[in-house]
Amino acid sequence: MAKKEIYLVRHGRIKSDEEKRYIGQSDLELTEEGILQAQKLYQTLKSNPLDQIYCSNLRRTQKTAEIIGAGRGLVPVVLPELREINMGIWEGERFADIRANYPDEFERRGQDPANFKPFGGECFKDLYDRVIPVFERIINETQKDILFVSHAGVNRVILAHALGLPLRNIFKLKQEYGCLNVISFDGKTLCVEKMNST
Repeated sequence: MAKKEIYLVRHGRIKSDEEKRYIGQSDLELTEEGILQAQKLYQTLKSNPLDQIYCSNLRRTQKTAEIIGAGRGLVPVVLPELREINMGIWEGERFADIRANYPDEFERRGQDPANFKPFGGECFKDLYDRVIPVFERIINETQKDILFVSHAGVNRVILAHALGLPLRNIFKLKQEYGCLNVISFDGKTLCVEKMNST
């Protein structure tokens, strides 16, 4: 297999208030800034040949993927497996409220994100087990460069996989809205060439 590039981007900024919340699988739209971030990614990637674009089935990644794919004749392939981590009963709640109402659980998630899951939700090990088999199948089946438009959590497990990083260190991998990561693949080895570029 010839060496190829895997472009991994996080969707643009989404509509939410200024307070940090657990967004997870909430299906939010891009803001105007988020649309501009997607357009910037289009400009960055427009000269890069792409075989296919993949995204989750949440509106924020689909819209970002559509903007980046504009003019290429590529319809993004929507994969539910690429959805963001499920935050269960924490979904949509403010960080401050979870810290106040579930102090022990809040601390445990910070200490062991690989295995801690809110009630009804997923841990990062669950997310890894959902995402990586699909990611591996796609990169092994495609011959040319490909683009994944996904979420911070999903990108982090893919990057951790490529770097051989334990999931307990997942939060050390920053993923800003509209960022670009580049991973090369020679058929055997994944190599992270660029991370969290904005």
